[in-house]
Amino acid sequence: YDLYDLGEFDQKGRVSTKYGTRDQYLKAVKTLQENGINVYADVIIGHKAGGDEKESVPSYEVDYSNRTKTISGLTDRTVATKFNYEGRAGKYSDFKWDMNCFDAFSDANHIFLIENKSWDNVLSSENGNSDYLMFLDVDFGNKDVADETINWGKWYLNETGIDGIRLDAVKHIDYKFMNTWIKEMKAEKLKQNKYQDLFVFGEYFSGDTKELEKYMEATDYNMSLLDYKLFFNMFEAGNNGSSYDLRTMFDDTLMKKDPIFAMTFVNNHDQQLGRKNIENTGSVKTINQRFKQQAYVSILTRESGYPSVFYGDYYGTKFEDSMKTFLDNVLYVRRNSAYGEQTDYFFDKDCIGWVRSGDSSHKGSGLAALISDGGSTFEYEMNVGKNHKGECWVDCTGNNPGVVNIDSNGVGKFKCLGSSCAVWVPDYACLDKDDSSDVTIFYKSEWKDAYIHYCTESEGWTTAPGVKMSDTNSDEYKVFALDLKNNKYIKFCFNDGGSNWDNNNKCDYTLSKGTYYITGTKIFEGIPDGVEYNKYDDLKTEAPAPTEEPVVTAEPTVSPEDDENLVKIYYYTSWNPGYIHYKLGDNSWTEVPGVAMTRYNSKYSYFEIDLGDNDSLTFCFNNGNGSWDSKNGANYDVTKAGSYIIRNGAISEGIIE
Repeated sequence: YDLYDLGEFDQKGRVSTKYGTRDQYLKAVKTLQENGINVYADVIIGHKAGGDEKESVPSYEVDYSNRTKTISGLTDRTVATKFNYEGRAGKYSDFKWDMNCFDAFSDANHIFLIENKSWDNVLSSENGNSDYLMFLDVDFGNKDVADETINWGKWYLNETGIDGIRLDAVKHIDYKFMNTWIKEMKAEKLKQNKYQDLFVFGEYFSGDTKELEKYMEATDYNMSLLDYKLFFNMFEAGNNGSSYDLRTMFDDTLMKKDPIFAMTFVNNHDQQLGRKNIENTGSVKTINQRFKQQAYVSILTRESGYPSVFYGDYYGTKFEDSMKTFLDNVLYVRRNSAYGEQTDYFFDKDCIGWVRSGDSSHKGSGLAALISDGGSTFEYEMNVGKNHKGECWVDCTGNNPGVVNIDSNGVGKFKCLGSSCAVWVPDYACLDKDDSSDVTIFYKSEWKDAYIHYCTESEGWTTAPGVKMSDTNSDEYKVFALDLKNNKYIKFCFNDGGSNWDNNNKCDYTLSKGTYYITGTKIFEGIPDGVEYNKYDDLKTEAPAPTEEPVVTAEPTVSPEDDENLVKIYYYTSWNPGYIHYKLGDNSWTEVPGVAMTRYNSKYSYFEIDLGDNDSLTFCFNNGNGSWDSKNGANYDVTKAGSYIIRNGAISEGIIE
């Protein structure tokens, strides 16, 4: 309605916009920038709506599918084309919009061209001429309108200090004016800061990359464009499963042909599930949920393109679950690991992969990514570079348990489940830990599974049986690593997850920082012979919250009576193991972060608690370091004893085998 009104004037029934008041809006921009975040504004200049006063507008109806063809005689139609902005009263600009500022308008499914007007210069011949999109179509052939739009852009840049612009629907705007406008905005930005260019990208809705390239050439490559061809390819892959050939997914995309100018995306406000197609263009497509993870891995880990993450995918919508945990992990990998030369491994139509070799400027950088759209489990050798020889790699998505050992030639054998994805990285790349506080423990045992039950000087014992130790390349040894932080020692014992315990003849074991192996109750420094292991471990975790110290001479047991009132929680997470923050009934919440959960398997953490006399358990989860899953602020709750599975924001009764 009024581009000059950032929440300052009493117009349309209130002062604030949906973004708040002007002061709040500007403070938001400044606060983001002060925290190292560039701010891009979504700018819509091609059409206007919400006029203040109606005019009698002489116009012709045009064919909806061929706007160059008129299908009615000249008729006066009453349309709200006058914008008086009485609340603003001429502040910032005294320009008044009326029917002379527009070339077309619509009524339901009818489009009308105003007398003595013609369509603007656009490159797309869709519907004869794609100038018209919706509402009142702005006439950029009118010099006064063009000048006012440029003046507003400069004013907005100076008022807000934004760093970049997303231009809406550039396909439907005069490309010559668009080029002029962008050049004016870039020049104005350089006046603010001669070292900062204004980043601009446009939404040009077309799956024809040649058309996108033609538009970029016509606008002197002053803007990047959304890569709709890649989006449509991923849409087809998600819908067609194993019948789609993944090896063709990047063909003819902007990412492949003009990677510097490719804005890659998986979802946005126009394509999200549940979107109503108000434009009647047949354009609403949503990538199938079964392929969302693969799609995000494709744009976030490859070297080409400028990727974006959709708010609705990160936080969830009423139609789809949040992908926050998964996206946090892959975004961490992008920021810390996605460096170096890329090599593609397009194995077959159902599974493709690529590696980034890493570079010397980013400790622990390098990755091996795989995506699949069918089949069962894929396993392929990929060369990540000799600079990674001897390393131990893990899948940061949490989809594939275990480790991959990189041989002396830099080759590893990487797995990916069917219809899934994997992002393998050197395991320390997932953790960003300072190894000066690490304790690493190798334990020789004949047990199939081994658990370490431990405490530190400042933190209490884990919940029995403790934390499951990781396998090594040796059948004899399991391994566990912990960041001791400011603690001087770890006290611990071992068990098989059942009734068999090794508590060093009831004395427990105690170690300080360093690397050790234990065999027959004897402790030695270093890594045992024959074990290939990197000093970082995939089960490195934070010390748990305090719990009451148990007797460790035997596995703690629960009587049948007590078991009837237990709540058992299986939580799907890549956190290792994560914390549960809870309250029983009307009692107080636990202290943040809560109580450390037990790692149940590669995908789930576990926690159990007796309800006692309480009629409910309310809870949420976190990683102990600021990342939370609180069901979008609503928290989880159960009102009866039983076993529950929590996955992607949903809770259901059941157990994990």
